[in-house]
Amino acid sequence: REAHQLVKLCESLSWANPLSGALLAGWCIIAPVCGMLDWRPHIWLTGASGTGKSTVIKDICRLVMGKLLIVMQGHTTEAGIRQRLKRDALPVIFDEAESENKLAIQRMQNVLSLARVSSSGGEVAKGTTDGHGQIYTLRSCFLFSSVNVSISEYADDSRISRLTLKMDMRDNSDNYYEELKIKMYETFTKEYSEKLLARTMKNLTTLRNNCATFIKAASVVLKSRRIADQIGTILAGTFLCYSTREISLEEAVKWIKKQDWGDHTTINAKRDEDRLIDRIATLPIRVDTSKGIVQSTIGELIMVSWRGHGTDTGGIDLEQAERHLRRIGIKVDDEWIYIANKSDPLKALLKDTPWASEWARPLKDTYRAESSDNIVYFAPGIKTRATKVPIKLFME
Repeated sequence: REAHQLVKLCESLSWANPLSGALLAGWCIIAPVCGMLDWRPHIWLTGASGTGKSTVIKDICRLVMGKLLIVMQGHTTEAGIRQRLKRDALPVIFDEAESENKLAIQRMQNVLSLARVSSSGGEVAKGTTDGHGQIYTLRSCFLFSSVNVSISEYADDSRISRLTLKMDMRDNSDNYYEELKIKMYETFTKEYSEKLLARTMKNLTTLRNNCATFIKAASVVLKSRRIADQIGTILAGTFLCYSTREISLEEAVKWIKKQDWGDHTTINAKRDEDRLIDRIATLPIRVDTSKGIVQSTIGELIMVSWRGHGTDTGGIDLEQAERHLRRIGIKVDDEWIYIANKSDPLKALLKDTPWASEWARPLKDTYRAESSDNIVYFAPGIKTRATKVPIKLFME
């Protein structure tokens, strides 16, 4: 009954998806013992200002996990977190994880890379001035908190579950949250925190076995091993708040099937190769026309080139569209779009993206993509093998 209070109080917040409360409670159970798990899930707490993110961090996580928790603020660097952890397996809360400028975006990407390694666990070696490398062992569960979620890569998205808070529009919301905070302070005492950890440690074998069962169940239902690792491990923590017995595979499958996982997994998310197609299609380009310089996108030029003669979009005709596309390293026929594997102009356009140095390999992962049989001539200076993708990918 005492352990179940954690779930009830987590669920009492105003969530966009009610399942988020149970997942938060599960994360709070597994995070303190993250070094003993095979997979370490991360969560990203998001919502507008005033929705309760600080309540989750200060009045739930910090009280429930006590000293077995590291709390960092938004300007902390990856190196700072790594040096603070050293070889300790401790959960990390990264508050104010915003990406409001280019420097902050890069800093967050470095922190997310750290979290990515922590998911499966691993060692990172860093050189030092004295010639003796420093080894860091990464086995932490991360909780990020911000108004906006700055995840740009599928590899990170699939390792992080988003928990979204919404504004509580009830007339008595102020009184409700005042009473809720009092209940949290009364429940999440130092003694409660210690008892909860002791209960988890006592049932650690059961927790690990339930992790394996929930992961198998999630693999069956969600058809993705990485999503299953992420969700299954958290659910094992949630289940421990209800029972200390081992759950059966049939029970786990039945429960997972009842839930809507769209908000908490990457089931509906675009993969990296699809994001690359979107990025290429939306890259801006200036086109010289008889009416002057026209601002367009590569996707728009592809459509002009594909539709044929007589098409006029913003003053751009077929010949102009084809010429500018070839200068980049793109060629269009009736069915395929040929994209040069090597092209300095395209590389410049993809600068500051994950595909700046390599776009041919992820393009080959797109639906029905193929390598060109021969070297393709695009324009002077761009004669190379190409990857061809179906034209319909730019139309859907």
